[in-house]
Amino acid sequence: MKPKKPLGMKSYGSIPHLPGSKTGPKDYCLDDAAAYRVLNKTKEKHDKIQVTEKIDGSNVGVLKLNDKLIPLNRAGYNCQDAPRAIHRTFAKWAYDNYDKFDDLLNEGERACGEWLGMVHGTFYDLTNRDPFVIFDIITNHKRDHCQLLRERVNSAGLTNVPLIHFGDPKGLSELLYILNDNGYYGAKNKAEGLVFKTERNKKIVNLCKYVRPEKEPGKYISLGYFNYR
Repeated sequence: MKPKKPLGMKSYGSIPHLPGSKTGPKDYCLDDAAAYRVLNKTKEKHDKIQVTEKIDGSNVGVLKLNDKLIPLNRAGYNCQDAPRAIHRTFAKWAYDNYDKFDDLLNEGERACGEWLGMVHGTFYDLTNRDPFVIFDIITNHKRDHCQLLRERVNSAGLTNVPLIHFGDPKGLSELLYILNDNGYYGAKNKAEGLVFKTERNKKIVNLCKYVRPEKEPGKYISLGYFNYR
């Protein structure tokens, strides 16, 4: 019998790509008008754009439900029961850091991020770095706004995804220049790309991402390399 999803749904959904981003068969891109609002001029005067480094790992999270912590894979299943060792390894790490997640999360919230235990398409030097970086705290489908997210994660002693820019839109070439080749989280080969959030009145209203066109997502998975065990 297939295990139940604690949330009754996926832990994290798909987000669209900017035009020109490397896409897979199930991915989709923003139209040109929507991309313009992310990179050039926002829809509303006071909208702000947050840009973070796209970390190349496995999308996982930790949910607080009925005052207990549950490590989830992206599909929404308990990582302790997952068929893949990488997810079971994340579950162990999450429970080793139980007090931090317990301090971070309120009932019904989940912290979503990237688990770097196994090498996907990028090797990382995790010396003095956590193998898990957080990019969202979500309740149902509502996300914490950017400043609140970063303050809460820092206060709990956990790790935020590296921030590249927050404010008015910047062009893609300028943002990639700021990102530089290796990013800010120990990538040994080129950093994968960027993730964009549009914030309006302290609410996240849109997300999208950009993956470098030359990137080969997941090319090392079958080789079984690890950044962290």
